[in-house]
Amino acid sequence: MPLKSALPLLGLCLIGCGGGGDALLRRFEADRPDVTDLPQVHVIYALASDSVDRQLDQRGVLAGSVASWDRWLFERTGVALRLDTYEGELDVTFVRMRPSEERFASRGNRIRDAIEVELRELGALAANKIYSVYYEGAASHACADAPVPPDLLGQVTIFYLNSAIPNVRPCGDNPIAAADEEAGYVELAMLHELFHVQGAVPRCAPHFGGGHVGDDATDLMYAGADPWRPATVDVGNDDYWGHGRANCVDLLRSAFLTPTPEDAVLPPGW
Repeated sequence: MPLKSALPLLGLCLIGCGGGGDALLRRFEADRPDVTDLPQVHVIYALASDSVDRQLDQRGVLAGSVASWDRWLFERTGVALRLDTYEGELDVTFVRMRPSEERFASRGNRIRDAIEVELRELGALAANKIYSVYYEGAASHACADAPVPPDLLGQVTIFYLNSAIPNVRPCGDNPIAAADEEAGYVELAMLHELFHVQGAVPRCAPHFGGGHVGDDATDLMYAGADPWRPATVDVGNDDYWGHGRANCVDLLRSAFLTPTPEDAVLPPGW
C-alpha cells in the first residue's frame, strides 16, 4: 500500500553505518552468499538508467537507515526482522535498472510493480526474500509503497527517495537517519511497507481500513484523517501483531522474524 509523507542489526553494523564519511565502501552489484536459508530481508539501492548516483550504499547511508528502523522495532517488540548479512555486515546490492526515470514514472501508481518486474528480469530477486528497495527516483502518488497479500502478491517494498507529491512535503526532504539516530519518516515508512508485504493489515483485523488500521495515529500501520505519529506496533495487539488468532495474519508468527517463532508462517499466498 502506498504511504505519503506526513539479534538485530544493532550488533552487526560495525562499519559504514555513520552515513557521512569520505571513504567509500566497496559496492556490490549482486547478492552475496547467504549465511542462512531462512527467509530474510535484503536491501537494494536501485537506480533508473539515468538516475543520479548519490552512492548511498557506498557511503553507509542505507546501512545506517536500516540499523535505525531495526532498532526501533526491536525496542518495541523484542524481536527483529531477519536481515541479509555477509560476514557480519548488512548486504546491500546496487542495481542500475534499464528503463529511465521517466519510463518508470509513466506507470503512475503501478511504478512499484514495474520496478519489481525489472528487478526480477535482471535476476536480482530470490524466492525466499523480501526486498527493502531505496529507489533513486520519484513517484507521483506516494513516498513509499508495497504489495499487500493476498490481494497483491510481491516481494518488493520501495521508498521513492525523490518523490514530490502535490500538497505534501517532498519525500526527499525527510532526512535519512544514521545508525545511532532515532528512526524518522524514511525509516518508519520503510518498516511500515515491510509489514505490508508480510500481510498486514489483514481484512479480519477489527480496526481494518484499506490495508491499514484506523484506531490510533500512533500505530505503525495507521492511515486516516489524523497525522501519522508512529510510536507503537499494533495498539492493543488485536489487529496484526500478537493477537494469537490462527485464522488471521499475526506478524508475531512471521517467518521473517528473528528469533524464529516456533509456529512461523510465510505471508499469505507464498
